[in-house]
Amino acid sequence: MRKLILLPLVLAVICGVAAGALTWVESVTGGAIEARAVEARQAALRVVLPDATTFVDRSDDPALAEDPNVLEVNQGERDGQPVGLVFLVSTTGYGGSVQVLVGVDAAGSLSALKVMSAAGETAGLGTRITEPWFQEQFAGKSGSLQFGPGLDSLTGATISARAVLNAANIALKAFPLLWGR
Repeated sequence: MRKLILLPLVLAVICGVAAGALTWVESVTGGAIEARAVEARQAALRVVLPDATTFVDRSDDPALAEDPNVLEVNQGERDGQPVGLVFLVSTTGYGGSVQVLVGVDAAGSLSALKVMSAAGETAGLGTRITEPWFQEQFAGKSGSLQFGPGLDSLTGATISARAVLNAANIALKAFPLLWGR
């Protein structure tokens, strides 16, 4: 009978100590982890809109209500002057959601794009949308984009490639709604 009470009590003490240790570690490292996440996000924004030195969150703009695929918008600025917008767009790929960070410069052309998340895409095929050559071909493009001369799709990964193309088109369509407001 004594063992029946002692074993759960020992287990409860061990669990309490472990929970306390995890809470302490999180309190010590939580700030640093969050700071690194913010730095990584800022670095990604600078990759797709390199002319900007600072970014202002414009995600609460009512014009964004028109397209639920636009998750976030940041206005890039240099010396206090706007130089473009960066859109975080979510589209549907072969294996689920594909999130793409799309930079649009002041002229309304794509400055760059970066696939941020494509976890559900097929390894070796759909994940090729994360390769630099594929993403870099979108730079300088404007208007309504289609695959063809000057913009290559991916053989065997058409749905994944189309998800990135759709993200670029969504950003280009949303740009005039927000620019200059």
